[in-house]
Amino acid sequence: MFSESKTYSLCLDIGTTNIKCAICDPQKNNQIKAFVYDKLRLIYLPKGYVEIDPHQLWLQILLLIQKCIATSNITIDEISALGITSQRNTFVTWDKTSGEEFHNLILWKDLRAKSLVEAYNNSWRLLALNFGSKLLYHMTRRRRFLAGSIMKFMNAQVSLRLVWVLTHNQVVRDNLARGNVLFGTLDTWLIHKLTKGTRHVTDVSCASSTGLYDPFTLSWAAWVHFMFSIPAHILPKVLPTCCTQGEFGVVDASHLGHEIPIRVSAADQTASMFGLSCFNKGDIKVTLGTGTWMGVNTKNKAHASVGTLYPVIGWQLCPNSSNIVYICEGSSYATGTLIEWCKSKGLFRNVEETSSLAASVANSDGFVFPIGFSALHGALMDGKHEIMEFLHTSECAGLKARCDYYVRALLESIAFRVKQIYDTMVNETKFEFSCINVDGGSAQNDFLCQLIADLTQVRVWRPRWTEGSIVGVAKLITIGEMKRSNETLNNEDDNDGTEFLPRLELYREHMALYNLWSEEVSWALLIERSES
Repeated sequence: MFSESKTYSLCLDIGTTNIKCAICDPQKNNQIKAFVYDKLRLIYLPKGYVEIDPHQLWLQILLLIQKCIATSNITIDEISALGITSQRNTFVTWDKTSGEEFHNLILWKDLRAKSLVEAYNNSWRLLALNFGSKLLYHMTRRRRFLAGSIMKFMNAQVSLRLVWVLTHNQVVRDNLARGNVLFGTLDTWLIHKLTKGTRHVTDVSCASSTGLYDPFTLSWAAWVHFMFSIPAHILPKVLPTCCTQGEFGVVDASHLGHEIPIRVSAADQTASMFGLSCFNKGDIKVTLGTGTWMGVNTKNKAHASVGTLYPVIGWQLCPNSSNIVYICEGSSYATGTLIEWCKSKGLFRNVEETSSLAASVANSDGFVFPIGFSALHGALMDGKHEIMEFLHTSECAGLKARCDYYVRALLESIAFRVKQIYDTMVNETKFEFSCINVDGGSAQNDFLCQLIADLTQVRVWRPRWTEGSIVGVAKLITIGEMKRSNETLNNEDDNDGTEFLPRLELYREHMALYNLWSEEVSWALLIERSES
């Protein structure tokens, strides 16, 4: 248990849109004592390259932490633990000796490896891996081989973007030959910086989404070295999500003026699941942030998808592998991005207006907003197709004149994507869901939440505090400090929130528009593929 003296948790959330920092009081049910945030500065370059300046990000993080402490009316020596959650699959490589980065952080949305992804997905190596896995699955019935039999590479995974760096960056290649390169996703890089180079680690939830880690064997995948020639020595050590024995290290006193033990490192979707108390098998959540991520707790079994879902590790609260919790996940990469794009076109001044604008009209008057994407998780993120404009108009003046209809069509398209992923989730997992938990910035939109409830015919629950990742980090720190196992976790609903109940009388009307949208999206995909 926590000591009688005041001890607070420092929670850091590095998302794709914002960096957030909070100080929570574990003795008062993780009540938030201070909360600050800052916009993440992304660098958009030609050819779909998206980067972050590591030096700027490092200073931004330190300043935000200092600001949070300053506004909390506590002293830094009262902080007993730091927990970190971060966007997955953003990575960098750096000099093992000096700690200097060889290049900018490469964001998960970056498209520099798009041609590599296509080439590898059509290569004899992957065909051989798929075929061999299929044979092994028929012989052993092991899920990992079923997953391998239909595996495809994705731009959002680290794997082929790292191959691109190791191939195209001469400085990295020269240092690699001397054994002087370290690789890490954003969490690994930040922990390395905070501990002044004493730790080169990641956690299972971040590692499992990279495309380099095997969630079935809980190790860096051996076939990765064979297929990509990625040296094992550049990869970080993989740890549980919660570490109470100093495995993540300590924030060096030179950074903030006092040492702080790092207790938790978790992927953003893991922290979100934990923050929404999705602890039991079959619990489901939808994060409506920069993109949309739907996750279902599959407990101790990794779901081997035969379609477009994928298994990741949710969390591991102690080194015992029996405490591994898996998540079956599906995603769409354009949610908050869509809304911000429409804002830039002058459809509305504030995002908060979108709910009332959409509700001000009875329907979208026949307008359809198809989102560019490939399968259920691969949004077309290049400048031409990242967000497809309305099929019936391309004039911004026309958009502004009927903005209420267009905003409604925009929000409908986001809900339709959720419906699409949800139906796949139901068909593949065979779970029956009674409640969908939502978080993220776009979850504050009443119209969107209600439409998701109507389309899925499932109750939607939105907690008062929709920053699920921050809440999740605070909970993970508490669990780790108290040395409790996930068997003791309780997912009773927090009564402080809003529920959206499905309206049966509108289901047929919504489904008719959903079917129209699906047809338009199919045409958009067909056009995109023919152009390619």
